[in-house]
Amino acid sequence: MSKNLLLMRHAEAGWGSGVGTDHERRLTKDGVGVAKNMGLWVKNKNVIPGYILCSTATRTQETLAALMEGGSWISDLDFKDELYSSTEDQILSLLIQKLSDSHDTVMLIGHEPKCSILTHLFTGEEDTSFSPASVAKISFEVEYWKEAQFNAGKLEWLERP
Repeated sequence: MSKNLLLMRHAEAGWGSGVGTDHERRLTKDGVGVAKNMGLWVKNKNVIPGYILCSTATRTQETLAALMEGGSWISDLDFKDELYSSTEDQILSLLIQKLSDSHDTVMLIGHEPKCSILTHLFTGEEDTSFSPASVAKISFEVEYWKEAQFNAGKLEWLERP
């Protein structure tokens, strides 16, 4: 049995008027379009996640909405501050290893450089940079999410739009 982790960086965001903090940054028009295209791309790869953990930042939530609209799919959702502010070790121990085993495919929508660093830590791969709206699929040959570890995953693909 295996578990699949999809890591996604938010789509292109800007610093429009009225944006007070980095956490409040919104997607650009192009960012929304690319996120919609990636939603369809994920659907066509037949890896629709049953559960999505999304950062609480505005741009990640907008990426999530566009992604699901573009792919015409729905998943269970949860929004976590930890994806914005925690270390990679904390993301592993506080979020990934505590996932429900009823979900074989889970997506995390977050930020750089965490997406690149997590992909490298999980797989050992070197070229793991995420441009905006990139998605990686990492597979773990484990039965339970609590068994997922760094250096134990396989990078199946990394799609950079």
